[in-house]
Amino acid sequence: MPSVRFRLRVSPQEIERMYQGVRDAQATTVDGRHVRFPALELRPFVTRDGVDGYFELEYTSQGKLVALRSLDAKN
Repeated sequence: MPSVRFRLRVSPQEIERMYQGVRDAQATTVDGRHVRFPALELRPFVTRDGVDGYFELEYTSQGKLVALRSLDAKN
């Protein structure tokens, strides 16, 4: 399945907005493409400092999200 990799930093304040109704998170992949995915997918990676890490997003050929994985050793 296709996948993209990206670095993502989201402040605690931005995470709070996601919990208050922001539906999508956005990132720029390592090759310059822009991706958008459901913000709730970040929930397993949220710390008191927000989200900060390197991720891989796997999707179907139709563009549906399959998995979001942290590529950082700590997660």
